[in-house]
Amino acid sequence: MDRERFFHPKRGGRGIGRGRVVTRGFRGRGRGAEGRGYDSCHDRGARSMESLAELSGWRQMPGAQDGWRQIPGAQDGCRPMFGDQARWKPNFAPRGGSRRNQEIHNDPAKEEQHATGFKKQRKYPISVRDLDRLTTLQPDLVVLELLSEKSGFSLLVEQNDITPLKYDLAIKVLARATTCQSIRESVYELLNKTLTEGFAAKLISYSVTVKRLYPEKGRVFFADLHTVMETFCNGMMSIAINRLINLVDTCHSALTTLEAEGQVEDCMVKKYKILLDRLTEAAKKWEPENKIDEQDSRKRRVAEMDNMEPPDDFRELSVLPTSMDIVDTKRPFLRRNVVKGRYTDGQHYLDVQFRLLREDFVRPLREGICQFRSNTKSRIMDVRIYRNVTYIGSKLQHHRIFHGVKLGSLKTMKLENSKRLMYGNLVCFSNDNFATMILGSVADRSPEALKEGIIGIEFESDISEFDMSGNFTMVESRAYFMAYKHVLQALKEMPNNIPMEKYVVHVEGLVNPPRYLGVENPYDLRVIRSKSMMKNSEAFNRFFREELAEAQEEVAQDVRHLEKVQIARDLAEWPSADDLGLDSSQRRALHSALTRELAIIQGPPGTGKTYLGLKIVQTLLHNSQVWKDKDNPILVVCFTNHALDQFLEGMTTFTNSIVRVGSRTKSETIEKYQINKLVQSVVSSRSMPHCIHSQKANIISELRHLENGIGMCRQVDIECGAARGIFSLNVFASSNIIPNHILQQLEQAPNVEKLMYWLALSCQSQNVSRLGHQVDDSTAKKQKASQQQTDAKLGYEVDEDKFRDAVEFLEIEERDRMIDEDDCEEPNWKNSLTKINQVTFEVTKEKLEHELAHLDAILQEEENDAASLQYIIREGQLNAMNYGLEIPVNRQEMEALETQATLNIWKLDHRRKWQLYNHWVAKLQRNARPQCQSLSALLQRRTKALEGVKNAEYLHAMRRAAVVGMTTTGAAQYNRILQDLAPSIVVIEEAAEILESHVITSLTAGCQHLIMIGDHQQLQPSATVYELAKKYGLETSLFERLIKNGLAFETLEYQHRMRPSISSLLVPSIYPTLKDHPSVHKYPPVLGIVPNIFFIAHQELERKESDDNNSHENQHEAEFMMGLCRHLVLQGYSSDDITILTAYSDSFSCSGRLGEAQRLLQRQEHICTGVKICVVDNYQGEENKIILLSLVRSNPEGSVGFLRTENRVCVALSRAKHGLYITGNMELLSQSSDLWKKINADLIKSESVGKALPLRCENHVHLVSMVSTGQDFLAKSPEGGCLQVCAKPLPQCRHCCPKACHMNDLEHVKYKCQVQCPKSLCSLDHKCPKLCWEDCGLCMVILAKDLPCSHVHSIACHVDPSSYKCPTKVVKVIPACQHEVTMPCCQDPSLFLCPEDCDTRLDCGHKCKKKCHRTRDPDHQKYVMEQCTRINVGCSQNHPCLKRCYQECGSCVVLVNKELPCRMRQRMWM
Repeated sequence: MDRERFFHPKRGGRGIGRGRVVTRGFRGRGRGAEGRGYDSCHDRGARSMESLAELSGWRQMPGAQDGWRQIPGAQDGCRPMFGDQARWKPNFAPRGGSRRNQEIHNDPAKEEQHATGFKKQRKYPISVRDLDRLTTLQPDLVVLELLSEKSGFSLLVEQNDITPLKYDLAIKVLARATTCQSIRESVYELLNKTLTEGFAAKLISYSVTVKRLYPEKGRVFFADLHTVMETFCNGMMSIAINRLINLVDTCHSALTTLEAEGQVEDCMVKKYKILLDRLTEAAKKWEPENKIDEQDSRKRRVAEMDNMEPPDDFRELSVLPTSMDIVDTKRPFLRRNVVKGRYTDGQHYLDVQFRLLREDFVRPLREGICQFRSNTKSRIMDVRIYRNVTYIGSKLQHHRIFHGVKLGSLKTMKLENSKRLMYGNLVCFSNDNFATMILGSVADRSPEALKEGIIGIEFESDISEFDMSGNFTMVESRAYFMAYKHVLQALKEMPNNIPMEKYVVHVEGLVNPPRYLGVENPYDLRVIRSKSMMKNSEAFNRFFREELAEAQEEVAQDVRHLEKVQIARDLAEWPSADDLGLDSSQRRALHSALTRELAIIQGPPGTGKTYLGLKIVQTLLHNSQVWKDKDNPILVVCFTNHALDQFLEGMTTFTNSIVRVGSRTKSETIEKYQINKLVQSVVSSRSMPHCIHSQKANIISELRHLENGIGMCRQVDIECGAARGIFSLNVFASSNIIPNHILQQLEQAPNVEKLMYWLALSCQSQNVSRLGHQVDDSTAKKQKASQQQTDAKLGYEVDEDKFRDAVEFLEIEERDRMIDEDDCEEPNWKNSLTKINQVTFEVTKEKLEHELAHLDAILQEEENDAASLQYIIREGQLNAMNYGLEIPVNRQEMEALETQATLNIWKLDHRRKWQLYNHWVAKLQRNARPQCQSLSALLQRRTKALEGVKNAEYLHAMRRAAVVGMTTTGAAQYNRILQDLAPSIVVIEEAAEILESHVITSLTAGCQHLIMIGDHQQLQPSATVYELAKKYGLETSLFERLIKNGLAFETLEYQHRMRPSISSLLVPSIYPTLKDHPSVHKYPPVLGIVPNIFFIAHQELERKESDDNNSHENQHEAEFMMGLCRHLVLQGYSSDDITILTAYSDSFSCSGRLGEAQRLLQRQEHICTGVKICVVDNYQGEENKIILLSLVRSNPEGSVGFLRTENRVCVALSRAKHGLYITGNMELLSQSSDLWKKINADLIKSESVGKALPLRCENHVHLVSMVSTGQDFLAKSPEGGCLQVCAKPLPQCRHCCPKACHMNDLEHVKYKCQVQCPKSLCSLDHKCPKLCWEDCGLCMVILAKDLPCSHVHSIACHVDPSSYKCPTKVVKVIPACQHEVTMPCCQDPSLFLCPEDCDTRLDCGHKCKKKCHRTRDPDHQKYVMEQCTRINVGCSQNHPCLKRCYQECGSCVVLVNKELPCRMRQRMWM
């Protein structure tokens, strides 16, 4: 399994990794490159330009402020880009063609032509018209078009005589391109290509020209140029120091003069002065004597830090944990979330949020590893430990390099069914007790591989610096890193001027209207009264051909007055609640949502938060002319995929112009709106902009070549180490391994197998070829077939098992549609993937051994001189190969030998020849490994470029939608896309459940209107570290914080869900002002149970923690709830009407999984199929008629966990509509919190708590039975009623029902009477043998009866003897032929086919071979005659006649060779 799944390098060899030791910024789709460093102490996190800088000859170095230096030897800091294939193209040629490949390598022009696939190159620079056109395009399209070689922009940069107009337009276009956020790497790539030292020198000259000749242009030109250079400095400061400092200085001087002349403002001069100071300061910091040890700048604080300034900039911190994070156990610098009061500024706010969120992830990892290192015997709770983990190799998948590791003993774990090693989880490897470690993330956890303990890892550290042999200890963090890394990176990239800063940072209580809303803007509020009303421009998406499923409702006449409402006016001037079809609190909330730029709506359980949220979105969309600019959708953000799908499903009634970002949707309704499907639709309809499509095609083509190159390098490395044969000469020639003067001698060899001919000269294979022609044809065919089989085994024509890993390494697999990573957005180019050219051999040991075995078999059958000689030659070659490939090599000697210009290789002795060959093989292997690493690094950079183009595709799809929906994690992951999308309106559902950092990263600078809907008195945000949640305020959401600081908010007051007896548990304990809507008073009572709400108290202990997830289970409660569920279904409730809620995921299954618990319930009680079992935390926002709540906790320690938390209790008690039944240890709960004391008191007051639940028989209402265990339900109410016999007469037979009292099928329509049928079936009084409910049918009793033919047979009673066909065999005469034959008594002889043979002899003398056929062709007119047996007339060679026996024979027509009188031979008839 290991070798089939992953390539396995030689033990002790170096693998291929990403990043640097221990530390690296995370990689996210389209998020920029990773921050890397050589020393973990100096690594300060992700730099957005690493991928570009490595491509351009710049890399991060320790100690520098910006972390970047130019690699020595890289001219102008810029290496040739990917188009220069010589930089990355593997130096291994396919079979043949080595001379041509060598010529291409030696000729740069040919090489460029070869690399570009002989594409036609543009010869002229971009025109003024095209530059002017680009100024009107979206920034992302500008970037992609300028990067395209076809644009001609690069030719303009290289041009010497650029006109002033082109200078102005070029800088203007570049300034527009810098505003693009979604493909930031491409922006930096464009600037790096454009602002070379040469072009900077031209701009210096032109800047002086502008000052002297065109001062009126100065204001616009220098403003655009400043935008371009500032962006360059922000991303690539180390490069900007060398390229731009002179240009900035010149511009500053020119602007000083222009300011004195009044041509530019003072602010522009100051901007250039600031930029010049930045460059000057950065240049000084590159000096070695001024380097500062970052270790000193990151001192740990133990005391309170709220009023302290941070020791460093949080943007320099790595998203990934560093070695110092793990080793240094001192308390890191942390400041509390300012729950009450304001932040100093945006920098203060972002610093607090980033450090708290990062520590929430890092601390469990730090403490878990420290606990492991201390060899403590206590259970390690914070991390999972895996020992004896081994590295087994790597593979390429989805353009990413995954590394396989095999875990040790898995006897106690079933990984494929556990929550361990989830996709994206962070793992740490170490073989020295974590003195050093390697970081990685889980990238592949296929169930088949997990069964064997194999997982795929994407390393964040450069494993080439480590010895990957031996065993490792692997630590997995329990915190799900994918939920952290995108948000952390987005926080680092946010500017200090935060969206909604007035409220988020400074918590100002007075909320203004949205900027887009004018005082007199009218809104059409008729949509409030309609489910589907929507203007066409927002209702339909041109990506879909179908229209909305339901036709739009006609507008009623009585709501015409809602058509033009001045919504900016006071609430008193709004239409009434009855006019809008809302209650009074919903009306106030709607007014707030439409007229405040930051609207907060609190919705207690059942008050219709989601309904109101949908109405708000519908209203805004229908009136989009007020707020919408071109391509500006509403952004809807939810915490979970499930909540997002539910909210978007509600929108489908009024619009199909929806884009759902992320592919993890389980909703069939929403699946078609998934962004990857929309992108596919755009591409297939040829609607994608050409610059995006062509750029993607080019990058994919480059990736294909890179994959081939990596595969070839890998294969060469394997083959060189395996030493299983003699390589073809072109393998060495294409890589320039053999010096030219030696190569020319080898090419003169008079044989195809040139190297083998040279190495084993005495066994010339040309003799073998000549002698082989003497072998007979059959032997040659056998050899050919055998050779094909051999080649198939060895991998010449088909892939060899031994190389299966290398081939897998290059396959492009389609990712499962589930995963968020862009499953179906790529074009289907897999089938056209260029196949790897296998490393070719002249001859191999295995091939020779197979040939020898075949020749030996021939010689054993017969004497064959040719085969014998061939056997001797092949045997000599094999012996020579076995000897020669093992000869040791002295590298210096061989290098000295091959450099001799007068060396005659044919005169070397055999040992020297083999040493020289082995030296070439070693050189080939030495070249392959670093080249593979280089190609892998380039592959990763181009993969990031591909992600940038995919972001452009996403952006194109989003801009054409009315609504874009994504989760908070997705919003952080695609933050750069959102920056370009710039949605004016953002709606956040369940905002009180989301961490503040997740909310803030969902906003952009373009946000003018933020609507948050939630309830901070239900579930709070979930933090991993308890101390951070409670003491540092991490669990306080932005929603709750703003309410606590006095910002205006609206609370929905009328609940439409719970019957009053249930809502009384929440009022006034949790919601003092919550009111019951009149509709909830009309609910029917729950059938089969006396109270509609009841708490079944017990003291049965929970089971001790025994699972991997630190959860709890209570078998007593699980059995009770399963019995109660069955009882309710028997009352006639559908499985959809009942939900079982549990406080912990393990409470319903000894195996510890709710999914298995649900299947177990359905197996044991099949009538409960479809009943949902769910954890309380995952059921917020849901409801059902009947809720069965299991609280689980019951222990001697008195621990109730989060059941003491008011928010979770609120969610648990507020999900039921008609009935709520709770089981738990009330005594323990009452001791844990005041809330439970109040609840207990309320339940006692209403007589709704006790040790047994009273069941009522709906048929015998006076009978009540008490149940306290799961078994009691079967004992006291086996059929949902009571224990009395039903005894009701059945409608068909009037027998009494024998069942115990039951609630289902009260009319007994479906019941089948089980009494024996009393009816007689015939005159003989035979009784019916069936049950009462079955149809009696005919009497089937068997009797002996006399038949009319006098035979006696046993037949069914109801059968008439005269109609029965007698089967007795008798002899009868067939009238037509008078043959006597045996047939059934009932058979008519005239219709019976005679089985005798036909005795007629034909005119030709042959006898008829058919059966008797007197009634069919008696004269044999249709009989087919036989072949003639006579000799042809006059034939001297006795050739038989080829005609039928009834035909005339005639002359012989067989062709034979005859000698003519001229002695020539000719083929002719006899």
